[in-house]
Amino acid sequence: MSEEKTFDEYLQNIEPDRDWAKVIIKIVPPLSIEKAQAVLNSLNINIISTKRITNQHFVFILNTKDIRLTVLSLVENGFTEIKGLNASNGSFKNIP
Repeated sequence: MSEEKTFDEYLQNIEPDRDWAKVIIKIVPPLSIEKAQAVLNSLNINIISTKRITNQHFVFILNTKDIRLTVLSLVENGFTEIKGLNASNGSFKNIP
């Protein structure tokens, strides 16, 4: 039986993008991918693509360069295991 990877282990395989921010998020019930998408849509942030890493971990590529407001809004809506990657510089925003 293998242990679940940590966020940092997932992040090793995620490359920064010059134009789009990325969010890696763990979604556990009662939260859902649809809820995360609704939060992003309420900010007028479009999801360019979604990649499922595991049953609970997803990467969203977003049409924004700065991830701060996105991460804050997701946390305010109950998502607590998140890391955001700004466009271009590749700096991750850690959420405790």
